[in-house]
Amino acid sequence: MAIILRFTDWYIPDPLLSLVISIFILSKAIPRFWSALKIFLDAVPEGVELEKIEQELLSVENVVSVNQLSIWSMDGLENNAIVHICIKDWEQMMETKEVVRQCLEERGVQNITIEVDSSQSNHAQHKRNLKNIKFLSGHHH
Repeated sequence: MAIILRFTDWYIPDPLLSLVISIFILSKAIPRFWSALKIFLDAVPEGVELEKIEQELLSVENVVSVNQLSIWSMDGLENNAIVHICIKDWEQMMETKEVVRQCLEERGVQNITIEVDSSQSNHAQHKRNLKNIKFLSGHHH
């Protein structure tokens, strides 16, 4: 580039080359930024099909319903999950939880928390109610 500028009056390649380099850098940086942003926003990790996993959990013999299924990643490497299920037979709770755990592990989830609810209303009772959290309404001492 310097040779062209030295021996000619043709100065347009310099800004064009700067533009090409900038576009190249942006083309590499934006996808990485987007991946990092998804991690910070606790989005469902790429390659994880939430609806498919939920259907698989519903097909487990003792599972009546899946009340909550949240899958996210803190670092982009390990996936975490919280699942709330209702079951038919409480005597088979441990076996059912193990089948649910295996299903999630097969789908690439490493850290799994399984909560068993007795009903939808039981699940609603222990769900966080943001209206009752006082510190959200402003700064108080």
